[in-house]
Amino acid sequence: MSLKQRAILVSLTVSKPKVSEKDKGATRETALLNNASEAAVAVVKKLYPKHLFDPIVAAESAARRYVESVTAPWARGMALLPSSLVFTFRQQMQSHKLRFDQAVTAFLNNMAAVLQEAAKQQGGLFDPSVYPDMATLKAQFSFSVSFHPIGTESDVVLELEKESLDELREEVAQNVRNTLVESSKAVYQRMFDAVQRIHTQCAKEDGKIYDTLTGNLDELLVVLPELDMSGNEAFRQLCVTARQSLAIPAEAIRNVPGVRERTAAEAARILEQMKGFL
Repeated sequence: MSLKQRAILVSLTVSKPKVSEKDKGATRETALLNNASEAAVAVVKKLYPKHLFDPIVAAESAARRYVESVTAPWARGMALLPSSLVFTFRQQMQSHKLRFDQAVTAFLNNMAAVLQEAAKQQGGLFDPSVYPDMATLKAQFSFSVSFHPIGTESDVVLELEKESLDELREEVAQNVRNTLVESSKAVYQRMFDAVQRIHTQCAKEDGKIYDTLTGNLDELLVVLPELDMSGNEAFRQLCVTARQSLAIPAEAIRNVPGVRERTAAEAARILEQMKGFL
């Protein structure tokens, strides 16, 4: 199966209005007061109270974390999504978009209170003229997910001499191969980092064993083999082994005699095997 059949490129684009602005008057006054150049001073005010804008930022951050969790890096702004995860991905991103839209709606519906709080926080620096009208402000929020096919050498169709076209196609093919190698390395590194955290905490007698230490490992080790577009069977099998030996409840590591030590030893063994992939 070709790479074009096994995966698709996705991108998440989120836009928000600017949340801060340089106050020229305050900057000038501060520079004069301190006998400094205006070029060396900048008084920046936050336009919106942080606690009122934070739900929007949190919704975007949650969406980006999810995208990162099920994709591998490809090119700037693009990530590689396995075809086996497309259906689930679309459902999850619809939920994240809904959360973002709801946060934006709540913010806009509360704009009178937002501006009142902003005026209170900024004091004499508050300038109502810097705030856009509601229609403009609403239009500055957006959340979109785009899907793009993966380009390969066969997609290059240009009016060039055959020799030049063949050279260009080979260059495209080499770029894809190089990007694929880097993408797989990033996938391997994610597993290495997760296992290393487990080893670090379990190898110390007083190491903190939080529920999150192993809580997300099972899901991660299901996704990572799908993200490895090189189809490395040895890596897939190592993920299976790691799921069986490391994806155990943190409570067992904390309370069951011998489990911490066995987990540390198993993590060390898997880390040693991982060196061959990095």
